[in-house]
Amino acid sequence: MIVLDAEMSGLDPKIHSILSIGAVDFSKPERQFYMEAKLRNNAQIDPEAMEVNGFTTKEVKDKNKPTEKEMILKLCKWMDDTKDRTIGGHNVQNDIKFLKYAIALYQIDYKINSRAVDTYALTYESYLKRKLKFPMKDNIADLKSDVVFKYCGLKQEPHPHNALTGAKMEAEAFSRLIYGKNLLKDFKNFKIPRYLIQ
Repeated sequence: MIVLDAEMSGLDPKIHSILSIGAVDFSKPERQFYMEAKLRNNAQIDPEAMEVNGFTTKEVKDKNKPTEKEMILKLCKWMDDTKDRTIGGHNVQNDIKFLKYAIALYQIDYKINSRAVDTYALTYESYLKRKLKFPMKDNIADLKSDVVFKYCGLKQEPHPHNALTGAKMEAEAFSRLIYGKNLLKDFKNFKIPRYLIQ
């Protein structure tokens, strides 16, 4: 599995672009990917998205940064060295939507599958097994990434968000939810909750 996290200039792949991508090879967690790109030509900037990712307008318009296409091509090359290219993450369908749009836009010959593994679903399952009440919002289980990380014994994701930090924290959450084990040395000092240890 490739645990992936991306930061974008907004929520719509047709009018916004990918600004950074972080990824961790779950089977070989020392294999990691991180890259930033400049804003795609004619793409828009949503101020709320920029608050989350911490990029400034000047940074995303930096002509010295690689293009979104160059970043996607490098990611694809990095992914080629991974045996299982199933994508995993938190709310990862949005990241996949952006990747697929960019791949089609730049006519890159690479397949990204829509099927994915999500920390939301695994945490939901764990809550059900333990007969816990979900935090709710609009009658839907409100298992945001920070709720998932706390449930796994991790700290809150730092703000502003960074794609590689997000991917690492998601990979660590996967390891704890699936195996009850620590994956990355960055998080070895964070105690794994007893309910996740099998």
